[in-house]
This record gives sequence, C-alpha cells and structure tokens, in this order.
Amino acid sequence: DSSGDPTGFVAIVRDVTERKWAEEALRESEEKYRDLAENINDIIYTVDQNGVITYISPVIESVLGYSPDDLLGQSFAEKIHQEDMQSAAESFLNTLSGNSTMGEFRLLTKSGEVRWIRSSNRPIFEGDSVIGVAGVLSDITERKQAEEELQKHRDHLEELVQKRTKELEDAQEQLVRNEKLAVLGQLAGGVGHDLRNPLGAIKNAAYFLNMVLEEPESEVKETLEILEQEVAAAEHIISSLLDFARQKPPIWRKVDIKDVVNKALSRVDVPGNVEVVRQIDEALPEIMADPDQLGQVLVNIILNAVQAMPEGGRLAVECQVPGSKEVIISITDTGVGIPAEVLPKLFEPLFTTRAKGIGLGMAITKTLVEGHGGTIEVQSEMGQGTTFTVRLPLGMRKED
Repeated sequence: DSSGDPTGFVAIVRDVTERKWAEEALRESEEKYRDLAENINDIIYTVDQNGVITYISPVIESVLGYSPDDLLGQSFAEKIHQEDMQSAAESFLNTLSGNSTMGEFRLLTKSGEVRWIRSSNRPIFEGDSVIGVAGVLSDITERKQAEEELQKHRDHLEELVQKRTKELEDAQEQLVRNEKLAVLGQLAGGVGHDLRNPLGAIKNAAYFLNMVLEEPESEVKETLEILEQEVAAAEHIISSLLDFARQKPPIWRKVDIKDVVNKALSRVDVPGNVEVVRQIDEALPEIMADPDQLGQVLVNIILNAVQAMPEGGRLAVECQVPGSKEVIISITDTGVGIPAEVLPKLFEPLFTTRAKGIGLGMAITKTLVEGHGGTIEVQSEMGQGTTFTVRLPLGMRKED
C-alpha cells in the first residue's frame, strides 16, 4: 500500500530477517556441537531430573554396545554396576543440587561385560531451577586394568620382600643358634662334670640334714625341700646339656612298646588331680628300638603334658598299629595349649617359653625319634590341650 507508512514495512522485514539469521546461526551452532559430540571419543549425555536419558552421543555404541536409540528414554541406573549404585546416586543428587561433580563407576555393557567410566557432570539450569544433568563419560577401563595389574605386582613384590626378610631373619637366628650350640657342645662336658660334684655335695648335705634333724622348724624343713627341688632341676639341666652334646646312636634290641610306655609313666610324678588313661592295643608287636632313648622321649612328652595342667586334667596315652608299617604313640593332655606362633619353634634347640629350663627337652626328643627313623608331630589349641604323635617304623633291624 503506497499510501501506508514505508518505515513500518521496513521494520517488519528487518525483524523477520534478523530472526531468520538467528535461527540459522542456532541451527549451525547445534550442528557444530552435535558433530563435535558425535565425533569425539568421550560420551556426551544429558538426563532429566529423574535420571532418564534425553540425549547420548553415538560413541556409546563402541563403549557399551548400545545404540543411542537403545538408551533414550531409559534410566542410567539400569546400566550401573550394583556395587557402585550408591556412590553414583549420591553424585547425581549432588549435581541436581547445583554442583559440578566428578566420579568413577562401572557400567555394564550390552554383552554383560564391565567397563570403568569416569564422569564429569554439571547441572542444567532453566532460570534458577535445575532441570537435568549434562555430562561427559570417559572410558578408563584400560587405565583401571593397568592400575590393578600394577597393584598386583606391588602386592606380590611386597610379599616377596616380606618372605625374603623373614628367611633372612630366620637364617640369622639359626646362625646365632648354631654358634651357641657349637659353644655349648664344647663346654657341656667340662661344665657338667664341674657342676655335678658341688651339686652332689649339696644334695648329700641336704639329705644329711633331713636325717639328723628330728623335728626341724617349718621354715628349715621348707628350705630343705626347696634345696632338693632346685638341685634336681639343676641335675636335669646338666643331663639335658650332656644328652644334647653327646648324642649317641640307638642300641637296638627287641622292645615291647607296652612296657616302655608303662615304665615312662611310672617315672613321672603325675599329680593326683590328673587322670591317666591308657589306650594300648594289646596286639602291639615288638619293635627294634633303644628302650632307654624311647623311654626318654616319652618321659619328656609326659612331663610337658603334666606341666601344662597345673589345675588338673586328663592325660591320655594311646598306642596303636594302624597298618603293617608303623606304630603310633599319641600323648594328649587337656592343658593350657601351645600358642600358634610357638608351634613352629617348639623343637628348636635353646627355644623355651618357660622361666626355668634351657629349651633342649623337645629338641632332644625330636632327635631321638628321628634317630629311630620315626617322626614326631604336635597339634594344639589354646585352652583345649595338646597332642604329641610319635610314629615309629616296624621295619626290623639287626641287633647290635
């Protein structure tokens, strides 16, 4: 209309043109960013407030095996590994609160495999309200696997170092023990002889005083008893030193195991509060052994068992022949038990947990058993008791 105002028409044309330009710029911008999202290695995604996927880039298919159409409209929670569900949910809620977040969790692929993902998330605002979450997912599976392998190598290396350190400590301890044993072997004979003479004099003096004092005072009587006990303990230590330093081969002869067991029990002063139970197979055959050495083995074990039951208990001695190759002697007490850390060292020379004694009793016992071609084992549980098991071969030897 030529009669109209030309400036109004121009304004309308200008407004339409600017809107078209804006739409074209927006379209180009969307295409640019969509092309960027679809061609980078990381996964771009958006979800609404309920965690439902509203957009996800095609890279997802190379990572999880799902196409974008497979996942649109679904919840990401369905693909998160069960063990990571709580931490992922906390991160999502934190982002909905308006915070940018980062995290690592596992996603399940379409084939059921597990992939490690690192996520970087930020809230999507509409005005002042958060209407969803946008984020970038990076596949870090290879890095995680490398870290796990590295950790395994570290753990293995640490285990090897600890094992080697323990071996070196044991070797050093054994070296020190061997040096002690070498000195012990050199001194045992002379020291034993030098000590036995004064001990004999002390023992005779105590015996003489007991004979001449008709009614000694209680303190004197108690002192003499202590004196006799300590002399006996000292003689036992000397005997152990000599036995260990001058070990002799067995003197073989036919031996009735029942007699050896009964004599060993009779040599030990078993308190009245300890019940002794014998379970001896009447069909036990004779074996070739040194009765003195075998008796010493049983006495040492029985003494240990009795000392482990200061409040009383049950001592069971069992002898049986389960087959044609060996005889088994088991001695079981219901005492305090032996700590697990002590068991491996129990038969080592000079190892003891007692205030008195030098730790040779069990070492001598093991040596004597092995000298008979046998073995000795120990099983124990704290507060339940201990079982020593001696196995001796039935094979015959020529008598010396």
